[in-house]
Amino acid sequence: MSLFGFSVDLHSATKAQLTNYIELLAKYQKQLIFTSLVGFANNQELWEKLAQVTQLAKKYQMFVYATIDQKFLENYNLTYKKTKELINFFKNKGLAGIKCDQAFDLTTQTKLTYNNQEFKIIINGSHNLINLDKLVLEYRINNKNVISCYNFYQQRYTAASVDQYLINQYESHINNIPFAGFVSDKQGCSLEIHRDWSLSAQIHHLIALGTDVIIVNQFVSETELKLITNIAQKKVTLAVDIIEDISEVERKILFDDKNHFVRPDLAQDLFISPIKNEVDNIKVRATNQEYFEVGDVIICNENALIDCGQLQIVTNRIKNDGIRNLVAKIKEPYRSHFLSELKATRSFKFIA
Repeated sequence: MSLFGFSVDLHSATKAQLTNYIELLAKYQKQLIFTSLVGFANNQELWEKLAQVTQLAKKYQMFVYATIDQKFLENYNLTYKKTKELINFFKNKGLAGIKCDQAFDLTTQTKLTYNNQEFKIIINGSHNLINLDKLVLEYRINNKNVISCYNFYQQRYTAASVDQYLINQYESHINNIPFAGFVSDKQGCSLEIHRDWSLSAQIHHLIALGTDVIIVNQFVSETELKLITNIAQKKVTLAVDIIEDISEVERKILFDDKNHFVRPDLAQDLFISPIKNEVDNIKVRATNQEYFEVGDVIICNENALIDCGQLQIVTNRIKNDGIRNLVAKIKEPYRSHFLSELKATRSFKFIA
């Protein structure tokens, strides 16, 4: 199951905004809050805001993580050589973990994970391929207190490719370390292809990739929170345009959230979802479409005999042989980027 984290910017938010937002997140049972202590520089108002956030988080059983940097450590006379003192400092501020940025080397990060307070150390997930072998094998990092988080890129063209992201995610997962990426429709992202996607499409994609999600947008609206809460957290979600004249039986099959998964005997040209319930005969609907294209969603009609009612997703162009009705077309970017995440036995669902 993918977890959602939500960002708050203590520098720009008012105390009233922070209170209202955290209470809203608690209403929808969100558990993780991310913030930054960079640039605090003995600013009393920022510390008051942090205290407000962490106290509310504790009240609602939420966890607060924060990013720090070397300058922060220097400002508060903290040193990585005194790991217990360092962790106690942040625990006393109400934090459940810190993102080290470039403040700590690998040896220090490893030492910090060996604490008996379940205090989490968030490592740079974009460097997993380089660092995790050393952290796990050489330094024996305690993976129970580690979270791997990919970088966040504000500048266009600077974020990661999906392949690079997945390589680093794989390094985390084989070492039993949670892995998270950032999404935002305003400020930046972890994956470059997300740059112009809607927030919901970005979230759907990271879930399809098997990743935890950190939402950078500050003050996500209640409408958006409702949508996020209803996102299937294990399934591949596919947004579709529905064909206008589909029958009610076909519509019911299409939006059957419980029974769609990829049959394990993978076909060359289709993803096939097994028939779970008996359906009424589905009449043949005439179409001028000679071929079904990649991303077309089709349901077998009565000409398919015992397979009537079977839902299929086209993965290679196939000829319309009269035994299938077109019911929907998968939208972009879902068609181009999500079908590759459908594997044998993986569950999926459609949204309009």
